[in-house]
Amino acid sequence: MKKIFIVFIIQICVIFEINLVAQENQVWKWVHPAPQGNQLRWVKMLDSENIYACGNSGTFMKSSNAGANWTVYTNAGGSLPSFFGEGRNLMNGWFFNMNTGVVCGFTGWIARTTTAGVSWDSIGIPTTNSMYGLHFVSSTVGYASGSGGIVLKTTDAGITWISLPTGVTSANYNIFAVDANIVYVCTTVPNPLAGNILKTTNGGINWTVYNTGTAFTIYDINFINENTGMICGSSGNIKFTSNGGVNWASVNTPSASAMYELHFTLTPTPAFYVVGDSYGIYKTENYGANWTLLSFNDPNMSWTSTHYSVDVVGNRIFAAGAYGSIQKSTNAGVNFTALTHWLSPATKYNVWAQNNNGLVLVTGARGSSATFDQVLRSTNGGTNWTIVPFNSSATYYSLSMVNNSTGFMSGSSGNLRKTTNAGLNWDSIPGPFGTFTLKRIEFVNATTGYVFQNSSNTGGGWKTTNGGISWDLLTNLGSETRISFSSFINANTGYAGNNAAKLLKTTDGGANWNVLTNTPMGTFGLYGVKFFNADSGYVCGATGSKLCRTINGGNTFDSVPYPFFAALYSMHWVNFNTGWVFGSVGYAGKTTNSGANWFFQNTAGQIGYGCYFTNPDSGFLVGDNSYILKISGQTVTGTEWSGTNIPSEYYLKQNYPNPFNPSTTIEFAIPKAGKVSLKIYDIAGREVINALNMVLNPGIVKYSFNGANFASGIYFYKLEVDGKMIDTKKMVLIK
Repeated sequence: MKKIFIVFIIQICVIFEINLVAQENQVWKWVHPAPQGNQLRWVKMLDSENIYACGNSGTFMKSSNAGANWTVYTNAGGSLPSFFGEGRNLMNGWFFNMNTGVVCGFTGWIARTTTAGVSWDSIGIPTTNSMYGLHFVSSTVGYASGSGGIVLKTTDAGITWISLPTGVTSANYNIFAVDANIVYVCTTVPNPLAGNILKTTNGGINWTVYNTGTAFTIYDINFINENTGMICGSSGNIKFTSNGGVNWASVNTPSASAMYELHFTLTPTPAFYVVGDSYGIYKTENYGANWTLLSFNDPNMSWTSTHYSVDVVGNRIFAAGAYGSIQKSTNAGVNFTALTHWLSPATKYNVWAQNNNGLVLVTGARGSSATFDQVLRSTNGGTNWTIVPFNSSATYYSLSMVNNSTGFMSGSSGNLRKTTNAGLNWDSIPGPFGTFTLKRIEFVNATTGYVFQNSSNTGGGWKTTNGGISWDLLTNLGSETRISFSSFINANTGYAGNNAAKLLKTTDGGANWNVLTNTPMGTFGLYGVKFFNADSGYVCGATGSKLCRTINGGNTFDSVPYPFFAALYSMHWVNFNTGWVFGSVGYAGKTTNSGANWFFQNTAGQIGYGCYFTNPDSGFLVGDNSYILKISGQTVTGTEWSGTNIPSEYYLKQNYPNPFNPSTTIEFAIPKAGKVSLKIYDIAGREVINALNMVLNPGIVKYSFNGANFASGIYFYKLEVDGKMIDTKKMVLIK
């Protein structure tokens, strides 16, 4: 990513509010970046008002007013079994009209919609390889390309696909069809690296390989006619052919950045556009002899990054890329408007909120060596954000607010700061911390606080009893003194977690510590500690039990079962019964009975490093790429899992109620961990929803199916585990 301007220390930069139509099929909503922050790989103007785009984590988004407002969906990529229900990354798309279109992406994914992206049908294709390219020559005939030399063809608008032997096994990143017979594919041979082009003149029956003469990865290919075309790829390489790909000539390279997509227009003169650079789009009207940079020049844009897709119609241009960036021009690229707003691209590690509609503070890393964007602040629950600037290069990992005005944060290189005006200013607090990384700070009241470091195995922490004016070294922490997390009940009694994934306990204000060697959390990766009183609390992490609890002050621990055997990076417990846990690739789970049952979902984000809840169903989650997600009082429903009573055999129950309108529950059981597939079909045998597709721990699962968007009629649901069919049953939707 690239910074457009430097944030001056005396200035607070304000992010402008963006009005979203909706963020669908997600109870967790994006509030930074806005409208959403997943990488976008394809953008298309259907007309002057309707814009569609797709990208990572199954993201599909559309606007019906030229980008002023967006509706965001996260169901276009199905769900990856190994990614805890997160949608597949989508790499390309094609729409025949406003309602009917196709997307493709990772792990053999092609999906089709006839509802303008509201719902998607998974299309069975003869490969599990990732699919990168799509091109249709009519409303029925089209081609797709992917890794492992894959080329597919459809003659029924993407409903069915056949594989075309190409004779290559390298990645085919994109495909262009002049007509039903003449098709070009850009492919790259890895060892030694060679940029090649595949061409067929008989609809894929035979293919000819042409070498471009340059060793580079080719990402896109585009032709004005059968003979005249261009390719682009790694290290800014762009080439031109005038004889149908037989020979390729190097052209002037406008940038050393990788170029990911080409687009051509024929009027008023033939022109090629290429995108990949962070700063703009390059245009040529003489096949690469000269290039004009169409700069992303919105004065209100704080950051930009790699862009992967561009579409041009007349004077209108749209580009899309990393961090959900969308750029728009209505005057042929003279001026651009940034439609995605983000103040910082860096990972954020902690968050605190006064309430869901009030003050919110977020801390983390800075976006570049020239910026001071570690702290983001909102006074209206994340609708608008400001940077709180101060001159520091530190990453701030931990945040502890004593009240709505006073708080502390700690970070790398011994940095400790304090605010007394609700995060508007942060004053540096001196202390004997050296250059230690202060991973955890916790104040139990306005005067008594603890700070812990995790960068050295000498001297684990310090304590203050005068609001941070002076600090005393904590001793007797045992042989492993690198500490990342803590939870204090009061000024005297507290727990801390060290790098050996063991809990330490003090009952005398840190003067002495007892190492709880029976902590069942493996050997490393302790990411969360929460105690409610001297006896009862939870610990989460990356190894061992990953989630455990104690009710006797750590004398013994119980492993808490949960749906996925995944590392848990953060958690928040409202009380001993009600809590949330968050893992990698967007995994989130909520329990209201101490882990006996979990409602699980995917946030469509990435790793959630920090969370804070203002009530059981309202809060914030922060993590990779400066994402901030928000849940606002929604009752969490959907898929419920219980692992307290492990079943002895597989079963699939009859849905209840049945008949139903519009919702019903499907219950099934798995006696051991496995890849679970639950699909729903209509009376004609067409798959209408890929309900579950993920690896689950043994237990009983209840899936809630909402038929509001489906017609009345008979449907079937089928359960498979590890590829073996367990059962199929019938249900009836009556409206």
